Amino acid sequence: MQGYCDMFHVCRLVNDDGPIAKLGKAIFKPREFEGISDWMKAYWWAILLAVLTLVAFMSSTVFIFGKMLDGMPGNINLSYASINLPM
Repeated sequence: MQGYCDMFHVCRLVNDDGPIAKLGKAIFKPREFEGISDWMKAYWWAILLAVLTLVAFMSSTVFIFGKMLDGMPGNINLSYASINLPM
């Protein structure tokens, strides 16, 4: 096993089967994703439903809270037409 030492001169061993190594092996081995792609092909409708639900939730949140901000008292209008400059 190999290791490394940090700036405080504390040396540690590197675990070849650690979580970061497993993640790197999963990313660079496309055979691991064959099960995921099969699942996505079988349940495409569930993925579409989840995406549409997320879009509906986000757009309804913007719609509801956008209406609340427009009707709040003390709402400041910063358009140029409302500014009266002395002549």
